[in-house]
Amino acid sequence: MTRASKRLRYVLFCVFFLASGPWANEPVEDFDLKVVLLGTGTPIPTGPTGKFGASVLVEAAGQPYAFDCGRGCGIRLAQVYGAAHYRRVDTVFISHHHGDHTVGLPEVLVSNWQARRGRPFRVWGPPYTAQLMSHLALAYAGDVALRGGDGAADAAPLQSQVTELTGDGIILEENGVTVTAFLVDHSPVEPAFGYRLDYNGRSVVISGDTLPSDNLATHAMGVDLLIHGVMSPASSDYLRESMPGNPGRAEYVISRHPSPAQAGEVFTRTRPRMAVFYHFEADLQNPGRRLTDQTRETYSGPLTVGRDLMAIYVGNRISVFDPDGRRVAPDTIAEE
Repeated sequence: MTRASKRLRYVLFCVFFLASGPWANEPVEDFDLKVVLLGTGTPIPTGPTGKFGASVLVEAAGQPYAFDCGRGCGIRLAQVYGAAHYRRVDTVFISHHHGDHTVGLPEVLVSNWQARRGRPFRVWGPPYTAQLMSHLALAYAGDVALRGGDGAADAAPLQSQVTELTGDGIILEENGVTVTAFLVDHSPVEPAFGYRLDYNGRSVVISGDTLPSDNLATHAMGVDLLIHGVMSPASSDYLRESMPGNPGRAEYVISRHPSPAQAGEVFTRTRPRMAVFYHFEADLQNPGRRLTDQTRETYSGPLTVGRDLMAIYVGNRISVFDPDGRRVAPDTIAEE
């Protein structure tokens, strides 16, 4: 396939992508990456603000890549692509094996298999990823067996192509897209990974769960988009209120995630064109207000407080759209 034909295929895909999601009425701009925050929430089921579990979708060169697959991932993919097309996502990168980052994976795996696309379901992640995927195949073996009567008798078994990671390095190169895995600090969970995707001179880093990390800073230096988890004030409040009999446990969990000021220090150090928060609980009355106020103690650059189904275009200009298709306030737009 020539370079021109690849570009045409990508442009046509982008037109479809825009026309099928919540952003159907937004202006089409020149961009190289499209990022959708599928889920920006925490392990709290639904949470007081109704956010789904941590998951990020990155679209590059006509291929969707999912980073983590928290609660409700399949529902969000259907909202992005429409019911007829959401099962096209067959590439997943897992940051670590806490359940709130993988609990949505069975729905995406089984739905992809039911689509009979003839492509392997590809998964990268830390040790135990192969065990996770093989056990999911075992758990749904009855589903596979019972679908013989609906024309699936000749379908491939529910299998995954798994690559387990132990350290830093490039893990995928295809169609001009490069994905790099790097170790982060989510101790005592070891190893835990963040990921960087590069395409056509543009880049996005997804931190996963991590405290401030020199290794993350190295891989995120000067990145276009840095999507970082945070222990928001609302998350800390909820943990303390939900564990009145075990305050030590609550403080321990809080200590294993970065405060807004710590995350701000990471942003100041790495200088992304746009910093984005995800994987946090929001205040009911003033969403993001305490979070941004505390972040501004250490960071003064472009900052977006993520929401489920928020879309971010990365090109010469970085444009952010709320789920209802409205462009966010100008002070959160970064330009070259």
